[in-house]
Amino acid sequence: MKNKIRGCGGTRIVMQPLEDYIAEQVFVRLDSPALRKAIAAQESGDDPTAELRNKILDGERKLKDLAYEKDDGLISDQKHRNRRARLTDRLEANA
Repeated sequence: MKNKIRGCGGTRIVMQPLEDYIAEQVFVRLDSPALRKAIAAQESGDDPTAELRNKILDGERKLKDLAYEKDDGLISDQKHRNRRARLTDRLEANA
């Protein structure tokens, strides 16, 4: 009896070689001078994007806190909309 290959048009993919190839490509991409430079800058404290990243993280935290205040009924809908608009504008200015 003949083994039938199931799949789209009788095509199949042997997973292990594909997974090996993908893993190799990921490591090739990660082993780049640009990534090494970025990691070194971050570790040494010379990361020029650190201040911006911290501003963005702070803005996202404030938005989350604002949502909790709204959910808990601590602020009105109008105050929520106004503060959310201000925070969103700041975040977009930093992006």
